[in-house]
Amino acid sequence: DKYIDFVTLGTIGDSIELFGETRDIIREGIKVIKNSNKPGIKSLINIAGLNGKNFDTTTVAFCLVPRINAGGRMGDASLALKLLISGTEKEADQLAFELNEMNVKRKEIENKIFDSVEELLSTESARKYEKIIIAEGNGWHRGVLGIVASKITQKYGKPTILISLNDEDATASCR
Repeated sequence: DKYIDFVTLGTIGDSIELFGETRDIIREGIKVIKNSNKPGIKSLINIAGLNGKNFDTTTVAFCLVPRINAGGRMGDASLALKLLISGTEKEADQLAFELNEMNVKRKEIENKIFDSVEELLSTESARKYEKIIIAEGNGWHRGVLGIVASKITQKYGKPTILISLNDEDATASCR
């Protein structure tokens, strides 16, 4: 019970199926999150513009979780941990602000990569008709490749491999 809010954020963030006992835990966890006295969670709710608003699993998944994950995606996962265990509102507000800014940056980078993939598929249209969509780009941010690959897979209904080329190495994400 002491950590049901963290369990709820993690469970929704990992897209675990919500049935049976898990569903019950999440239902109770959302109630705890809404009324949390923990500075980190309060600051997260505030920065997401959810103060006083009713929210559910979808809101948590699309408004709170992306901000928590932004630190890890953009290079410093410890910020999310520091936020969640923060003991003061001042510290929590600063960390929530930093994570929110990282999330904004993440969205911008994600959109640029998505647009690059779309441009590549437009100029080399044969790639769209392969069984697997494979696209590559120089210096694509590795922290968002998976998100973009998921969007391409969703749009085209095909498995997608995105490859970021960096000097002598490459990083890929497959969905």
